Amino acid sequence: MEERILKPATETERLTGVLIPSGWNARFDVTSLSLACDGEREVGIENLSEYPELLSLLRRQVEVAGIVEKDGDFETLRISSFKVVSDINANK
Repeated sequence: MEERILKPATETERLTGVLIPSGWNARFDVTSLSLACDGEREVGIENLSEYPELLSLLRRQVEVAGIVEKDGDFETLRISSFKVVSDINANK
């Protein structure tokens, strides 16, 4: 069994990417988001409950600042601020 090592986060990072759904409930409502960045990097949003307005920005390009924690190959982001980079829907 492979041991997973949590890398503690110490610095705020700025990431730019497109917000995508990553979890749904039984009614198919989006319950979690990830930030899809360049290079196929996908970072889960840890504190969506603090920023529910992000749900209205699905498929929009945003810049976020926060603490990224790594657990093996999986990364999560605790957002401290965000801004919309492009108001144009990434699907169009």
